[in-house]
Amino acid sequence: MDDRQLVLNSFFVTLDCSVVSPPDLNGVSGKKGYGGFWEYKQVNLPLGYSGGIILCADLVGYDDWFSDYECTHHFRDVLELRFEDGIVKSSIDHSETMEEIRGFTDLSFHEQNELVADYFSLYTNKWINYYKL
Repeated sequence: MDDRQLVLNSFFVTLDCSVVSPPDLNGVSGKKGYGGFWEYKQVNLPLGYSGGIILCADLVGYDDWFSDYECTHHFRDVLELRFEDGIVKSSIDHSETMEEIRGFTDLSFHEQNELVADYFSLYTNKWINYYKL
């Protein structure tokens, strides 16, 4: 973010291997990587995204929690940001609530995830049922 504006800085994109040269983005050319990967660095393109993002940092808790998929309440710092046309309109710090949920050891994994979903304005249909993926 640049001040309160969401900005795309750098990213990788997978393109069909037949693509010889993808288009420039904000005056920046992609650099070919392995296979169909292209990397764009320092694009600094302001995004007009409207919606939310949940930022999490610093995993905490039991070792058996850590897997390929981490849950929001497994992090010490949890921040929910809401954007309109790329500008931050609100932020909610959920860190204390996630700490409280980690303390509910009598709840099942699924029950903890359902409780977490109740605290985020981003979740209108609860969590995706990733158990069936």
